[in-house]
Amino acid sequence: MKKMILVILIAFMAFSFAAAEEGFWDWKDNFASTTYGLAFMPVEFYNGNMDTSNTVLMPGIDIRLFNGKNITKKGGFYTGTEVGLIMFFSSDAEFSDSYTDANTDSVNYNIVNSDSFIGTVFVLAKYGYRLDLGIKLFGISLGAEMGIGARIASGNFDFKADIGGDNGSRSGSYDTTAMSMILDTAVEGSVRLGTSLRFVAKVGVMLTPPLINIDDLGTAVVVNPIAPGGADDILENYNVQSSPLITTARVGFIVSY
Repeated sequence: MKKMILVILIAFMAFSFAAAEEGFWDWKDNFASTTYGLAFMPVEFYNGNMDTSNTVLMPGIDIRLFNGKNITKKGGFYTGTEVGLIMFFSSDAEFSDSYTDANTDSVNYNIVNSDSFIGTVFVLAKYGYRLDLGIKLFGISLGAEMGIGARIASGNFDFKADIGGDNGSRSGSYDTTAMSMILDTAVEGSVRLGTSLRFVAKVGVMLTPPLINIDDLGTAVVVNPIAPGGADDILENYNVQSSPLITTARVGFIVSY
């Protein structure tokens, strides 16, 4: 059974390449693509005093428009320009820890990422390869692409800290606005209908300078500011930084014209 499947697959691939080389398919030079999906940005709270860290995820919505051109006749190599928007928002993720004050009393506290919103707009010059297998009526493809470009980001990172005992709660906000270069990579799988329409799924990673970088969480407190000494100092021990690696997953369609 396995040998039969292998023989069928080899024959299918041979026919696909032969048909494409002979011009059996009317490949179009240009294509446009729209994809929608999710993005995930890890944010690390590092406690330098205790040499520990906690990570929370900020989810986001990823929307992209791609306009490209097939370099090779059968649609293998392609290049183009992609514009996109990722909107990150808080997930109300929280973590708990404890602090031992000067009186050796153990104080529990929670830190919650709440009411945060960071938007980033970017433009990418992309180059990729798509291996198509199939007949003119139907086919499947696998591919990979890489892009380099620039982005501008703006928004705020908000948090709440509930500290045990008589310390009450603290809340703060960190505003961010930045421009930088970015690198984007992705792998894809698609189903083709005819020679003009593909349904595609992509998974990738975006490399970008951190969108959040707080050296001292205590300086970001705006409600019930910190008083020096005691359990309030726990916030001043925290550095907060988002990961430079953002994971993305998208689905959409590609139309050739």
